[in-house]
Amino acid sequence: MYHSPNWPDLSQPESVFEFIQTVYNTPHNFEKGPIAVVDRFGGAHACTFCIISTIAMELEYDNTANIFMHAKLYHNKRPGIWMSIEDIRHIYSIAYYCPNNLNLLNATSLRTEFDDIAVATPDLFSKICSNGSTSRVEKLNNLVNEEITDSKHIHETDLTVIDDTSQQH
Repeated sequence: MYHSPNWPDLSQPESVFEFIQTVYNTPHNFEKGPIAVVDRFGGAHACTFCIISTIAMELEYDNTANIFMHAKLYHNKRPGIWMSIEDIRHIYSIAYYCPNNLNLLNATSLRTEFDDIAVATPDLFSKICSNGSTSRVEKLNNLVNEEITDSKHIHETDLTVIDDTSQQH
């Protein structure tokens, strides 16, 4: 159990991420269940912790984060969790200071799943990890070319079948 009475302290944004790192890097067996986060103010600080740690993992994995989506998800699950726009602004200001080297994914079961995929099917793992290496236009062009090739193959097969049936008559 961890206790941080001053969390989140915006006067020292590094301390916010140090606490998150401490929680995630402590030897836990995450496969037995999730981390339970509790605060004394009815959940706003607990939600902030969950959103900031999730955003830090997203930034580590994907270099993007959708803060609004997470804030909206928590609001939908617990209406009134955010009392004002300042609560959301608070999350944005904390996320702004997120360091690049948190390595939170190493402590989660998500990372071990990706490691298992990498060992089992290295080609699939390289495709998953190359999400930013090719442009969307190239991916769409490849997809369209594959569909065109597949449809030509189907039509040639159909024509062959038609030719076979026409020769039988």
